Amino acid sequence: RDPLVQAWYTAYIRDVTERGIICSFEDDIWPMATFAPSDIRKRTQHHRRLPDDPFDPSVQDLVEFEVTRTHSTPSGWRSARVKSKQRSLFFIAPTERLEKGARGE
Repeated sequence: RDPLVQAWYTAYIRDVTERGIICSFEDDIWPMATFAPSDIRKRTQHHRRLPDDPFDPSVQDLVEFEVTRTHSTPSGWRSARVKSKQRSLFFIAPTERLEKGARGE
């Protein structure tokens, strides 16, 4: 697991043991796996923005975006930074690309 990749996938807790938390994934797309509690994050609630609460992050703000399920990966969400914006269109870059670029990789 790359510590720079800030991604979380939709999983279901199946058991809690001394070794960690056992999770399964959507449609068994990945095999069950055991994770440390620090690697698990509760999914944030979806909510519709009200007209008086528009989504308007600034350039360089950290945001999260949903990732849809593919044939090989469960759905989830990732962190990204706003690189630029034009009216209501936001251009983002996953955070690990920015971190690796800053280290010269």
